[in-house]
Amino acid sequence: MVDIVRELNKRLKGSWVGVKTEKATLPFMVMGFEHTDNGELGIILRDTRKRTTTLKFDENLLVLDCPQLGMVFDGEKTAYIRRIPNRQWKRGYNGDIISVNYLEADGFHHIGLSAKSYEAAAILNFIFNPNYYPFNEAIKLIENGDKFSLPISRKFAISCKMDSQYPVVYYKEWLIGWVEKGVIQLPTTSHHLYEELSQYAQCKKVETV
Repeated sequence: MVDIVRELNKRLKGSWVGVKTEKATLPFMVMGFEHTDNGELGIILRDTRKRTTTLKFDENLLVLDCPQLGMVFDGEKTAYIRRIPNRQWKRGYNGDIISVNYLEADGFHHIGLSAKSYEAAAILNFIFNPNYYPFNEAIKLIENGDKFSLPISRKFAISCKMDSQYPVVYYKEWLIGWVEKGVIQLPTTSHHLYEELSQYAQCKKVETV
């Protein structure tokens, strides 16, 4: 007979999951599972302020699988978070199954998880409640110097770059173009992204050698 508490602890303990509310999905770390006094299965959760609570385990109330990852914004910087293939049996959002790369002035840099940057409250809230900037708003904030970089979708971000006079465009972790007079310029090597990126901004194909 399968020990349900042991199995759930193996798959979810130490992972971040979402608890659905009327306004948002709130991130909580799973601290463990237990059988309550009345025989129900309880899930022990800790929020981003390290407050602990126990709820009745209800899969309709919880977001147990890892949310779709990609571009996130922590209020100051943009990061690209992707899932890595090892330990796919783990559920939830967990440092064992992700790679975090922050966007800096010269491109993306991998951030070691020892700093627990992937558990920052702003990143957790963004992952469970993604809120991307419209392109026109993002480019205005960047060109005015109010923001260094901003994500416009799960796969695309706009950013300053120290060796470019124009804001540049990233697809996942790759530089794919630049923004000139409010139009994204896509060189030959990025033409295949034209249709996908055109959902978010006006784009122009540029022939390059």
